[in-house]
Amino acid sequence: MRRNLQLRASELFDRYGAVVFRRCRKLLGTDERAHDAVQDVFVKVLERGHALRGDSEPLTWLYRVATTHCLQRLRDERRRQTRLELELEPGAPGPTASSVEERLTLTRILEAVDPGFRSSPVSATSMGAPWKRCAR
Repeated sequence: MRRNLQLRASELFDRYGAVVFRRCRKLLGTDERAHDAVQDVFVKVLERGHALRGDSEPLTWLYRVATTHCLQRLRDERRRQTRLELELEPGAPGPTASSVEERLTLTRILEAVDPGFRSSPVSATSMGAPWKRCAR
């Protein structure tokens, strides 16, 4: 089954890879970013090959996967940029050694916690709650 899926993904790439690349480049703006996105799209094909049904053309499905992936990537980049700009706002206090240490400690703690319980402290800190209070 896995072998058939890999063969199918390879065939899809040979046939539609250039179209997917053009779509990714149009949305992301550069060849380098588009190449990365195309790889991600075809990894998704391997992971979710069962979603490719016979009721639609493969190109339709690939085009949708590529578009969704690229738009999500752009949203993520915009969020990161906004967060960075907020942290670097003129007059905003810079990170202190103790705040950096607290973040590293909390990160290590969260890595050891069941993923289902991680969202509460992370959500609280993203909403401005102090790291120390979240760590308690």
